[in-house]
Amino acid sequence: MKTIDTRDLIELRDTNKENMLADFNDKFNTNLDDYDEIDTYEPEEDDEEYEDFEDKKQDFMNHWYDELEEIVDIDRIEDEISEFEYGATLIDEDDFFDYCRELVDDIGDLPSYIENNIDWSGVADDLRVDYSIVTYKGSEYLVRD
Repeated sequence: MKTIDTRDLIELRDTNKENMLADFNDKFNTNLDDYDEIDTYEPEEDDEEYEDFEDKKQDFMNHWYDELEEIVDIDRIEDEISEFEYGATLIDEDDFFDYCRELVDDIGDLPSYIENNIDWSGVADDLRVDYSIVTYKGSEYLVRD
């Protein structure tokens, strides 16, 4: 079953930002302290990096395209999930039925004569009302409101 903990997404985003910042500082011989400074950085006119800087910066951004896309995607879903920073679970929409069965199983062992007669798709439908849909990397995930 495919689930994602938002704390793992925070760690991934932070790692991408740190790696990009370190690479930017190395490539352009800067000492920026914050990832957000990359967007606004421009060398001084007398700096040897000044000539063709925009082209070089665009090449840099193209090189980091996937990581930038990841950062933007994570930032976007963070705005959609109120408990994002505390660890919300994203459940792949295709796995929600199985997730609901496991959720009920975690409550306790049900006798087989009850478990065999449960309308599991009805249970999943009823639980689904407490979840919102977010899109991450082109897939739909359910997350508890």
